[in-house]
Amino acid sequence: MLTRFAIEVTTITSRGEYSFADTAYVVEYNEGYDRLRTDSIPRITWASEQDAINYIEELPVARVGKFTKSHTYEVEAIDYTHANHNGYSDTTPFEIVRAVSDKTIELRSMTAERAADWKPKIVAGGYAGHCTNNGNQSKAWVIKSDPEGYTVRARLQKDGSWKSSHGRHSLHTAAIKKYDYNF
Repeated sequence: MLTRFAIEVTTITSRGEYSFADTAYVVEYNEGYDRLRTDSIPRITWASEQDAINYIEELPVARVGKFTKSHTYEVEAIDYTHANHNGYSDTTPFEIVRAVSDKTIELRSMTAERAADWKPKIVAGGYAGHCTNNGNQSKAWVIKSDPEGYTVRARLQKDGSWKSSHGRHSLHTAAIKKYDYNF
């Protein structure tokens, strides 16, 4: 398991008597354009809670213009158990075996077998056919830990991504398998 820290921002936008709130995770702040970029999932995380708090000190609290925006920030601890490998359109499950350091994690491959009750629905189209239920594979796979699986090390890159000898990995709280039946 690997614990990382994300910054959650609640933005209240007001114009006259109307206002609405939006909650998301901080991705980056561009000071030159005074733009706070956010996302619905935590794409950028920090190794320690103090690092995240230090970053919050650089973020805007309020902006006044056509719309008035005020921001409140909270640090959220996320316990990641998996670092799934992202191929071009496929995802392969890997579990985090141990955190070697703040910038290196050791991963082990997992087994994934297609569930007996899920079948790809192929219709005419494309090169040989088109899978109409390709995007909904959440219950399509039975994923299990494999003590005999191979291990790799993934390292944190400057852009915030994790990479191993297999390619790019993304941190998750669950194992994910996706096979693109359209290729």
